[in-house]
Amino acid sequence: MPNPYPDRERDLPPLPTRTLRNLVGGAVLIGGLASLFLPILQALMMVVVGLLLIDLPIKTRAHRRLRRIGWYDRLARTGESWTARWRGDRRRDSA
Repeated sequence: MPNPYPDRERDLPPLPTRTLRNLVGGAVLIGGLASLFLPILQALMMVVVGLLLIDLPIKTRAHRRLRRIGWYDRLARTGESWTARWRGDRRRDSA
């Protein structure tokens, strides 16, 4: 199966790690979708966490659609800035 992210080839974690993340993310995503009908669980939070964990092509499409929602877009921008800052700190520490 070809890599859906060819530009990120060197940044990809090992296959067992990706597989485990995809399985856990898929389970959380399915649980989040099911919890839309169950009042006990936090549905939107589980859907967002599930989407964050999976590393599949559907993630990009779903993320683009969710970015149309104002609060999700703000949350995504905040997360991206934190990630960029963290990666910058890691690169500085390893140099």
